[in-house]
Amino acid sequence: MKFSILKSPLRLMSLGVMMSLGLGQSAMADQGGLKTSVAVDLVGSFPIGEETSSVRYQSKESFKLRSAEFTFYGPIDSRFDGVLSFAAHPEGSQAFGEPEVHEAYISSVKLLEGFRFKAGQYFLGVGRINQIHQHDWPFITPTILQRELFGSNEGIIDTGLEISALVPAPFYLDVTVGVTNGRDFGHSHVEDELPKTPTHYTRVVTYNEVTGIPTQIGLNYVGRTSAVKEKMQLYGLDLTSKVRNLGKLSWLFQAELWKRELTLAGTTDEVIGAYAYLQHYFSKTLAVGARYDYSTVTSTDLDNERSGYEINLLYFSSEFAKLGIAYYHNQRDQEGRDLEKTSQFIMQTAFILGAHPSHDF
Repeated sequence: MKFSILKSPLRLMSLGVMMSLGLGQSAMADQGGLKTSVAVDLVGSFPIGEETSSVRYQSKESFKLRSAEFTFYGPIDSRFDGVLSFAAHPEGSQAFGEPEVHEAYISSVKLLEGFRFKAGQYFLGVGRINQIHQHDWPFITPTILQRELFGSNEGIIDTGLEISALVPAPFYLDVTVGVTNGRDFGHSHVEDELPKTPTHYTRVVTYNEVTGIPTQIGLNYVGRTSAVKEKMQLYGLDLTSKVRNLGKLSWLFQAELWKRELTLAGTTDEVIGAYAYLQHYFSKTLAVGARYDYSTVTSTDLDNERSGYEINLLYFSSEFAKLGIAYYHNQRDQEGRDLEKTSQFIMQTAFILGAHPSHDF
């Protein structure tokens, strides 16, 4: 959804003044007041050797804004909280990003004990990466899984209602269900016709210590039937493990495995995508990580496989500023032939001004 009031320079200047005032007020506000935050993510991409343009991560030989996110959040009253965020990022042939609404929702943890509610526009509460904004990713580049199965470099955004509950069980069990309008899927700016079945999803999360390592395990399902009766079903598994020494993060392991089925006129295409990421912190400020990506498309006439990897080195000046460099490789094989490939040197600068919401495990 485009934020069209920013067409004129005067109104853009007005928004900047309002944001500045909001940040100033936020700094003086108490813990119960309105919070504001600005997150900036700059990424440079520089090709290494021969490449095929159709699989480039972004425009070659460039260092530019990936996203600038403005967020307002805080309590509305004694029962409800609110979130409003705008994000600007280049798309298509745009040299600079035009702000658009990313999230605008009302939420509550106080209506019913043990339940959490969310209504409005938001990133769907499924998977691991889908619920984390780009500037907070533990790696730099988008996963192949996001692009091939979710159709977005960022995540699945939609408008609807989401309910989560902590199930009274002898072990940790958290269940989320949601329904959104489903007029588009992924991160699209074009609204399709009303679907036959709106987007609906479920996520079941448990927590355990696998081989003594604290691990969060999530099982996910997403479904939708479009206006032309194309039925989509997504099944996903995500794992997140963290090892801490004296309270400081030492090792992070994160992985997701998803399968998507698209059925139209009796024909079903399947896509399987996965990634695994391992990160080691030498200290509170320095970390190294490696991620491997894979996806495969199986249809009646061809097999299409895509793989890639990222090796990165990240420096954290604090929880509000990050610098990173990475080597990124991506290639696509069709029926055993190398069709497309690219290797890139990636650099990142990301920082946050103002307050910042906390994250789950």
